[in-house]
Amino acid sequence: MIPTSASFPTSISRHISPPWAPASTTASITATHPFFAGHLLPGQSFKDARQMLAQICKLGGTARARQLLDEMPDPKPQPRRKKMMKKDAYEKARELHAAITEAGYVPDTRFVLRDDNIDEAAKERSLMYHSERLAVACGLLGTPPGTTLRIMKNLRICGDCHNAVKIMSRVVGREIIVRDNKRFHHFRGGACSCGDYW
Repeated sequence: MIPTSASFPTSISRHISPPWAPASTTASITATHPFFAGHLLPGQSFKDARQMLAQICKLGGTARARQLLDEMPDPKPQPRRKKMMKKDAYEKARELHAAITEAGYVPDTRFVLRDDNIDEAAKERSLMYHSERLAVACGLLGTPPGTTLRIMKNLRICGDCHNAVKIMSRVVGREIIVRDNKRFHHFRGGACSCGDYW
């Protein structure tokens, strides 16, 4: 039986969390199911409810959390900015490609998955927009110069992107850490910590 008491998420978070970490992630996740079992208000979105759940776990009660939720500004999607960011990322990826090509990068088109009568130029363009490179481009756009870029992937980095990111680290003067499904790659000054054993 799932308790439906309004204070249940708070009480469960107290039992799960150690006293020095009252707003732990474990407590929030564990409290989610009973909270959503009957505490969404009509018209309340999942995102609003998640924010409120976080506040409940931190503040210790639903009344204060609902008051804070009412005071929160309504998050409105900004599709125009999202399109601009995508455009900026692709433009930055093209700039990076030009810079690393000038620094000695030669595309390895063996890593293009589609080989259905595509010419070499199209294969090179395809490689230029791999997710790792777009992630590096977004990172360069969104972080101050000199900071380390950290990229997480659920797939293995392809050999061409490995070589490209090595050269990017030298060209942009930053450490780039890529975690793929096999290992961490620390790119710094044109070299990788894996010793090119990708």
